[in-house]
Amino acid sequence: MQKVQRLLTRSHSKASERYVDVVFSYPNLELELSIPIEYRRTGTDIPDTKIDKYLAEVYEELNPNSWAQWQEEQAKFWKSKPGATTTKAFFDVLSGTPRWVCVGCELPTNPNWARRIQDLKEFGYTLATDTSRSCKQCNANKTHLMLLPLKRGGVSGYEKWSSDTRNRIIRLLKSYDAFEGKVGRKEGLLPDHKFPEI
Repeated sequence: MQKVQRLLTRSHSKASERYVDVVFSYPNLELELSIPIEYRRTGTDIPDTKIDKYLAEVYEELNPNSWAQWQEEQAKFWKSKPGATTTKAFFDVLSGTPRWVCVGCELPTNPNWARRIQDLKEFGYTLATDTSRSCKQCNANKTHLMLLPLKRGGVSGYEKWSSDTRNRIIRLLKSYDAFEGKVGRKEGLLPDHKFPEI
């Protein structure tokens, strides 16, 4: 059984994101996923020569045996965000077994759904976007989203920070986001030694 099958690479240019569509085969479960390989919110920027190695790491991280623990960690996280009930409703629809969710007919009714998705990304969640996917429920090509049950902040980056070091850097720099040029949410910040090139 081939564990990881690469299908195609695609881009979401508005968000400066790039994905590899894959099939991950686990015992008793096959998942069709879209794995970000360029994703500025988590600092992910995988060179083409290292995509296979990265996909092997993500395959292990997404093992269905770890989903229950991931859900427990997220429940604790959301308890610490009592004012984020609107965004949490979006998380609730997107979490679970990774699948494409239509923004037109499956997400909570909200005139600014994109802001809620941006909030999830700023909290460190990894989402894939397909801007023109056919929806069988509403019979139209709509934007679809997929939340991957990966640790918040991404699987791996080229920098490794302990949580204490990361928090200290963010505290000392007063949560200033150098890319956006403003103070941001600490959950959406990635300490880095160079300015990202997107």
